[in-house]
Amino acid sequence: MTQFPAPTGWYDVARKRLLAGKSLHPTQHAEVTEAVLAGRREPLWSPAASGNARCRTPTKFADWFGLKLATGGLAQAVLFPRIERDAAPAVGGCRRTLSEADFMHGVTEDRYPDILGLAPPGGSGSSDARRSVAYHLDKLPQHTVVLGHDLAANSAFLHQLLSE
Repeated sequence: MTQFPAPTGWYDVARKRLLAGKSLHPTQHAEVTEAVLAGRREPLWSPAASGNARCRTPTKFADWFGLKLATGGLAQAVLFPRIERDAAPAVGGCRRTLSEADFMHGVTEDRYPDILGLAPPGGSGSSDARRSVAYHLDKLPQHTVVLGHDLAANSAFLHQLLSE
């Protein structure tokens, strides 16, 4: 399994870019951008206790952080993560499979609006294409997991889980 280096210094790079007038993704929550500009690193939580993630578009990974973007990949397993603030990483108690709700399409995919009107209705391909992807992914090992905010603990747990 490929190990990726921790994003050491990425926060500082992103903050420097924002201070220089660059911007994150247009759907980025303003509170997150304000926190980064102010130098705050603690997680932000909405009143509903769901996280306000820092959004970065793929081009920002290449342009801002000097990373090459992958043009393909090989799936080895399917993870169904649940994030809980103070949780220790663990295998979840239920088994589930992919469903239509796991694909970003229709009203759930608002991050890349079809401003030219060229995308097919519903987005994310046809229902046949989604069923085909789900069929192939369903053959892989599947894990429902609970992860916390400790990135090192999450990484070690996932590495161990996926190495078994």
